[in-house]
Amino acid sequence: MKLLAGVFGTLFLATLIGSTGACSKGAAAARPVIEAGPESAPMSPGEVDEALHEGKKLFLIDVREPEEFADGRVAVARNIPLRDLRARLADIPRDADVVLVCRTGARSQMAWEMLLELGYTKVHNMDGGMLAWQGEIAR
Repeated sequence: MKLLAGVFGTLFLATLIGSTGACSKGAAAARPVIEAGPESAPMSPGEVDEALHEGKKLFLIDVREPEEFADGRVAVARNIPLRDLRARLADIPRDADVVLVCRTGARSQMAWEMLLELGYTKVHNMDGGMLAWQGEIAR
């Protein structure tokens, strides 16, 4: 029990020191805060569905793996797995409203951050991912 408490105490202390910046000489710098303008706000699945039904031009990218994409997707989505996103930047228009989607919104959030860091300005993460999608599902 004492060993277990010591391990957790050490982990807590390391987390505390790391989060406060104390003793951080030589440590990697914290990730910069990503500033996103209103044109890059998250979109709810309902907002995405409504925009598609209104005929708005959205460039939907599903960042899930091909097997997940094949199980069900938003009909107009293109599959560019998160692991391939940097290599496929030429496929992503900089002047379009880009909407990113995955299963839960976590991977698409990472993709959103990446694209913002790379200078994309009109990029949106679909909150909740496909689990929250109530629209038509293509297979």
